[in-house]
Amino acid sequence: MLCFFCELLFSDEYTFDEVYINDNNKELINAFIVIKESCQALIKELQILQDNYEKLDTDNQQSFYYTQRDKFNELGLNQETSIIKAALFIFLNKTCFNGLYRVNGKGLFNVPYNNSRRASVDENVIKEISKYLKNVTIIDGDFEEACKDAKKGDFVFIDSPYAPLNPTSFESYTKEGFDIESH
Repeated sequence: MLCFFCELLFSDEYTFDEVYINDNNKELINAFIVIKESCQALIKELQILQDNYEKLDTDNQQSFYYTQRDKFNELGLNQETSIIKAALFIFLNKTCFNGLYRVNGKGLFNVPYNNSRRASVDENVIKEISKYLKNVTIIDGDFEEACKDAKKGDFVFIDSPYAPLNPTSFESYTKEGFDIESH
């Protein structure tokens, strides 16, 4: 669903006076801020990760993934914007199982490795997103707080996580989870 929203924002068909991006996932928000403010440094870090990953055989790629996942978790969930954290966030998303983002009860990223995914960095896409984000206000927190000043005529797009298919379905986008009542 987020792809639909991005296409809408990047289209020439619609213009917006103000655009805000909000999410409860602080690591995602960190990635947006870094893409916006430190695009070249992020690309450099992603290229290093990609080069180190791709020169390895399959078994060592898996080991590299878990080392990077541990490093990401060691950096912790703090408020400080970090280029390294953003690069690891993107790298892990590109090489983990189904591109999921999931955390455990301690808030640690715990998605397993997926050896069929590549770590490729599309530098041009990151640069285009960075250009667009220059005019976007990036905030993090509860959607109700983010929408409190919305008024008639404003376009508000809320992309909640998928509803669980069954009681054991994945719903841990944050350490607090996102259950059916949240939907």
